[in-house]
Amino acid sequence: ASQKHSVLWGLPEVRGIENCMPESERLVAIDSADEDAYAKSRAVAKRFIQEKFGLTQDPDARLFVFLGRWVKQKGVDYIADVTEWMLKTYKNAQLVMIGPVGDSYGSYARAKFDRLKSSGRFEGNLFVHAGFLEVPKELKLACDFCLM
Repeated sequence: ASQKHSVLWGLPEVRGIENCMPESERLVAIDSADEDAYAKSRAVAKRFIQEKFGLTQDPDARLFVFLGRWVKQKGVDYIADVTEWMLKTYKNAQLVMIGPVGDSYGSYARAKFDRLKSSGRFEGNLFVHAGFLEVPKELKLACDFCLM
C-alpha cells in the first residue's frame, strides 16, 4: 500500500497526539480536580472501548478510529488499502471502522475490510461495522487518532 499511495512516501513515521478530543470536552469527561484524572479516565475509556468492540485489552495500544460515511471524499479506500500493512507492521495498532457505505469507494473498502476480518489474522486489532451504530461517548476519549 505504501508504494501505491505516493502521499505516504515522505512520512518517516506517524505519531498520535495525546488525544484529539477538544479541551472543552476533556474537562467535562474527567469532572475532577485530580491532575491525573485525565490519564485515568482515558485508560478506563480505552479498556471499555476495547471490550465493547472485541479488541485486545492493551493499555499501550494505539487506537485509530474512523467514524463517518465510507466515501471517496473521506479517503476510506486509502484506509482500506493501508490497513493490512498498518496492522502487520505495528502490532499495537487497533482500528475501529464505523459508518455507512456511501459510494463505490465505500463498497470497495467494505469488501476489503470483510476479507481482512474473515481471514482472522487481525482478530483483536480490527473492528468493522459498515452501517449506522450508536457509539459510546467514551470513544472520543479513548482513541489516539480519530477521523470523522
